[in-house]
Amino acid sequence: MLTEEQQAVVHHQDGHALVCAVPGSGKSTTMQHLAAHLIEKVRVPANEILVLMFNKDAETAFKHRMQQISARAKPEIRTFHAKAYHLLTEMARREWLESWELEADHGGFYWRGQAKKALARAFSKPEWDLSQEEIDAFTGYMTIWKAFTCTPEQAGSPEGLMRVGLADDDEDSGQWVSAYRFFELERERNGKRSFDDLVYDLVLAMRHEPRIRESIANRYRVLIVDEFQDVNDGQMELLTVLAGNRAQVIAVGDDDQSIYGFRGASPDYMTREFAKVFPGATTYTLSHTFRFGRQLSMAAAELIVRNQNRITKTCQSADQTPETQVHLHFSANYGQRTAMVLDAALRENRQVAVLVRVFHQTALVEIHCASRGIPYRIEGAAPFYQRRDVQSLLGFLAWGAADDAGGIFAGTPDIAGKIFRAMLGFPSRFLTRHRLDQAEQHAQEGGNPQPWISGLAQRLARSTDQKEQRTATQMRNLLNDLAWVRQWTARNTPAGKLLRTLVVHLDLAGVLKKITSADNAADQMALFSALADYADQTRMTALDFVRHIQSLAAKGEMGAGDIDYESAPRPLITSWHRTKGLEFDTVIIPDLSEGKSPYIRGDKGITPEGVEEERRLLYVAMTRAIHQVHLITPDDRGLLYKIKGITEEPDIDQERVASPFFYEIDRWKGARLHYDRTMLPNRMPRSERSEKSPYFG
Repeated sequence: MLTEEQQAVVHHQDGHALVCAVPGSGKSTTMQHLAAHLIEKVRVPANEILVLMFNKDAETAFKHRMQQISARAKPEIRTFHAKAYHLLTEMARREWLESWELEADHGGFYWRGQAKKALARAFSKPEWDLSQEEIDAFTGYMTIWKAFTCTPEQAGSPEGLMRVGLADDDEDSGQWVSAYRFFELERERNGKRSFDDLVYDLVLAMRHEPRIRESIANRYRVLIVDEFQDVNDGQMELLTVLAGNRAQVIAVGDDDQSIYGFRGASPDYMTREFAKVFPGATTYTLSHTFRFGRQLSMAAAELIVRNQNRITKTCQSADQTPETQVHLHFSANYGQRTAMVLDAALRENRQVAVLVRVFHQTALVEIHCASRGIPYRIEGAAPFYQRRDVQSLLGFLAWGAADDAGGIFAGTPDIAGKIFRAMLGFPSRFLTRHRLDQAEQHAQEGGNPQPWISGLAQRLARSTDQKEQRTATQMRNLLNDLAWVRQWTARNTPAGKLLRTLVVHLDLAGVLKKITSADNAADQMALFSALADYADQTRMTALDFVRHIQSLAAKGEMGAGDIDYESAPRPLITSWHRTKGLEFDTVIIPDLSEGKSPYIRGDKGITPEGVEEERRLLYVAMTRAIHQVHLITPDDRGLLYKIKGITEEPDIDQERVASPFFYEIDRWKGARLHYDRTMLPNRMPRSERSEKSPYFG
């Protein structure tokens, strides 16, 4: 049964249309009924309707649902990339373009290898001297340039550099652009395309070959576009050419959920560009959500209304929607509080997701989940104890603190091997994969890494090869680093202090600045800080802390606990970006603090446009919840006083530590507050000082 708003979209007749759909408003269902109506009632031939989706899963789900609605309504349904590939193949068959091979390369080896070659040539250094982080940064730059259809020539312009966060006066900007040029020259020589190249190559071909453009235009009477807020410059140009002067374009999306700026997406395509490119369009709104209740609707609406670049609309809960509880937790330990809430939700057999802004925030959550025996699955990153940088630091603590650390990893030879390998790879010591394999096997067999390092350094020092000489120097430096750690552990230095000192000694901030993007560097440094903070809480020595983390890792893998987790759903930990389009019974969003939401990297601050995208990100994360959303913020008396209407100043001087976004929400009425009663004024009656909470110990 469609609502009146949905029916209005389905029966749209003439001209273009822009459909603004709030989270959980049934936009996919509306699009499916629209396509069926056009085919069965308006008599538009199915082959003259093209539905453009944004990923394969969405395409598959749309086709399945279309079959349920109408067995006869079979429009063409493709992703943007699939449609571009189809057209490129057709143009090659006509011999208007050369026939290039699509190199899907799911393992990433081919294209990363090509990136290494281009980088080495541009920066005039051997491939073995390139780090994985440098390659990641370069591939990220190319993704953005191709999303905006910037050729290598255009990438070097001020606008092209700005797209990827570079500037004319950046020391390496010219080399990055040169690497892009070398990469594209080699790609052309080999006649290969990646998925990122499909829309990019087609758009460039349309620009340079009029007959290709004319052939593609005006094939369809109706174009239906899903998730329109996620289009980028290249996709918008392809859509414009497909439409020509014949097709109706009906775009469906939510500008408030435009969160993929790093891929070239922008709300501008809904708020400004659509009306310019497709004039006279009718605007519809799907304003009722069927996912969450009124309390969450009000809180989410008060958050997003602060954005300036948006289409005015208000998210309302449909009458049959169950109430959604909004919980606001004030806690000095977000990892512990998250695990407590998770535990309670799982005992009620709820489907739970923990959503983080950046992946360093998972470390404390994972640690406390493991402590409670709560198993979990993490998507978008490895569990914290499997991350190479964390394993490297643990290795320094273990083997720097003991002549033979084999006892620490007794019974876990695979872990010993992986940790030793991580030490040799972060920071990079320029070892070949073969030597890293040998090192890992040596540690797995219970061997002491230090004689192995020393022996390798001596052998390499006798070589005349420049690379071998450099690696020998790195091995000697590694021995010195381990000796340095031993000096600190001999004084029984607490693990937290030693971790912080080690990060400075190894100059990891400087290393990361050279080999990876600013975003990745900030995330890794924050992970080190979180690990050191937790070590401070344990008050353990270095060796005891390593043993403790290994014990937690084992619990995390085994999921030992007193809950029947075989029948309970395994909670998901993932990022805000990866969760769009999903929904869960219970959503937990931890570490909503100053500097984390909006997320501010380093000392560069954040632009107004950046603040708006961060606000959209939090909006997306909050609106994944069906029955409960738990927002966890640090102890912030100012925010608590504001919510409870206490007009006097807090009795303890404190800066704002909660997310500034929470100060923007006025209607917290009905929200369940969880806080320590000491946060309230001393003279308030005891009954007013605390809230009953199953999550507060």
